[in-house]
Amino acid sequence: MHCQKTSGILWQYTQRVARLRCTSKKYSCVVSSFLPDQQLPSGNLVSHVFADAAKWNDRIATECASTGRRYTYAQLLDRVARWSGMLRELGVGRGDVVAVALPNCPEYPIVYFGTLALGATVTPVNITYTAEEIARQLKDSNTKVLVGDALLSPTLGAALDLYRKPTPLVTNGHASSPESISLRQVLEDPSVPFVDPVELTGKETAMLPYSSGTTGNPKGVIVSHNSLSANMTIFRQLSSVEQTTGTQQDISLAVVPFSHMFGFGCAGMTTSCGMGRRSSLRPVIVSLLHSPSFSSLSSLHSSLPIMVTLLYSVPPILNFLKVSPAATPEALGTLRAIVNSAAPAAPSTVDALMDKLSPTAGFQDGYGMTECNFLTMVPFGETRSGTIGKLLPNVKAKVIDTATGEPLGPLADGELCFKTPSEGWLHSGDVGRYDEDGFLAIVGRTKELIKVKGLQVSPSELEDVILQHPEVVDVVEHDRMGEGGVRGHQEAHPGGGNPQVPGAKGRAAQEAGWRSFLRGRAAQVCGGEASQKGTQEAQIRPLEAELVSL
Repeated sequence: MHCQKTSGILWQYTQRVARLRCTSKKYSCVVSSFLPDQQLPSGNLVSHVFADAAKWNDRIATECASTGRRYTYAQLLDRVARWSGMLRELGVGRGDVVAVALPNCPEYPIVYFGTLALGATVTPVNITYTAEEIARQLKDSNTKVLVGDALLSPTLGAALDLYRKPTPLVTNGHASSPESISLRQVLEDPSVPFVDPVELTGKETAMLPYSSGTTGNPKGVIVSHNSLSANMTIFRQLSSVEQTTGTQQDISLAVVPFSHMFGFGCAGMTTSCGMGRRSSLRPVIVSLLHSPSFSSLSSLHSSLPIMVTLLYSVPPILNFLKVSPAATPEALGTLRAIVNSAAPAAPSTVDALMDKLSPTAGFQDGYGMTECNFLTMVPFGETRSGTIGKLLPNVKAKVIDTATGEPLGPLADGELCFKTPSEGWLHSGDVGRYDEDGFLAIVGRTKELIKVKGLQVSPSELEDVILQHPEVVDVVEHDRMGEGGVRGHQEAHPGGGNPQVPGAKGRAAQEAGWRSFLRGRAAQVCGGEASQKGTQEAQIRPLEAELVSL
């Protein structure tokens, strides 16, 4: 009981200090980037991305890890222009929508940039969607052309039947029906005319990704050309991509689905010469449609004929690489940097994974939103585990009280809000904080905080504690346990054997073991320990002193 009271007092003091700081001259409660603002381009995104592509004509631009199918930058540019020509023949023009239901593949950037070059809009479709879900997106976006993988033809055909609007189907692979159009045949057909990028103001819609947020059906998010161009410009200020030379070209393993803004933003938009005049990036693309399990990633990496230097990842992949016997230091030895986003990485996972990499390798956690892509990133070479890094140039942030909307100062938990060149202040829905050095951290979602005996517990912090258990691979959340209910889900089975289903005594022993493990690591969940009193009070006293000084 005493521990719970001191936890509540500590939280109250932290919030009070944060509010007082916001009234002082030293703190404005609006955080700016430590980097100077950049001059941002405007107009057609494609013109900026490929402005210096001629320097890399003979370099490989995109490559399939499974088949070896690849395109040089010169070949990519030709096919982008030809796809624009094909769309024009199909009657697609400015403002029309092209739905793309493709797994990661070398043709994805061609379809994407060829559509944008014409002034049309891409709406990326999650390839795991059902026919009903795809049809809903087609209707909501008023799609004019659907591009999809041949293996998805039955689902796509059913979706078009539900859409009930004449829509050309373009398939990547063997055409499933006489009515469908073969994408690769189009890209190699010399009779299809090239079309150059059209002039745009940049305010036109480039992408219409669908995001479910926290409630309801997925909703389309309007992303303009200028927004993507701006993010490409500011992202490279903290990017770990090195300068391309006659003998060196960075190679990334593109595993994150391109239908996700993080997947395409890093492994697509920024790869195709978008990193500037000095660098080109060669993504080796992994299709989770053809290799749907993470279990093949380590063996795939070690068997590739080239040496991957960059990995754009998400927490489930990091968790897999942490525990996989195949993810040895030798297999991961060429990695120079890992960039994680989509969700915060558990510090314990990062620490364990970095032990497998070269001492000079770096880990960069980043954060973004569908509306504006990347907003923060840990600078390469800096170590700040448990944070999402610092603000990129041209970005501002503030933390507000989730109940009152009052701005908060350093170290106080509240909802993170961001302001970018293309948007006003956006509410992220994420609960986080920032410190004196400008590093930001995520501790949960505004609608996901767990209440335990009147105190707020962050799921992400609890997950990190549970992931420190040697037999835990991953942690999932559910709301069936009620207040104060926490159970670890053990998915790791020593020796590769099958887990035994415990009886009543076994379950009791298992629960007791979990409570013993969590006690001292997650005091608020386990009921607290009197032994933590000294630590809690030691944290409170400096805060009292700071209150007096303010």
